[in-house]
Amino acid sequence: MCNSTFGVTGHKSASVTTPGISIALCTYNGAQFLDQQLASLFGQTLPPNEIVICDDGSTDNTIAIVQQWQQQQPGIIRLYQNASNLGFGLNFKQAIEYCTQDIIFLSDQGRCVAARKNSGDEQLAAGTSPLQWLVLQRPVDG
Repeated sequence: MCNSTFGVTGHKSASVTTPGISIALCTYNGAQFLDQQLASLFGQTLPPNEIVICDDGSTDNTIAIVQQWQQQQPGIIRLYQNASNLGFGLNFKQAIEYCTQDIIFLSDQGRCVAARKNSGDEQLAAGTSPLQWLVLQRPVDG
């Protein structure tokens, strides 16, 4: 989790915990869409803490594009390449398992999101996110 402190004039500063955001992104021969998709994900008002990419055996330029983005965004993108083709469902299951943040957005290749789609923490917390993605929240321990 990321801890941020916000100060308001005339009020004591309070520590607010902001939930971390993971994006589970599954790819398979999606090079033609991937660059624009990653640009749209990093253009959000609440950028992801991590993007977990599970590639299901691409034979196009997908891996090279991911590696270029890893250089541009060090430490944010983690790439996993499957030894064999798992298929859509199992590939997403695996990507979700690799995610480490509190809130997980699922994104299939080729889905570009207009900026500010994930703004509004209250919508995320209430489970009414305007995203047309499946949003998962890890259970709170305690």
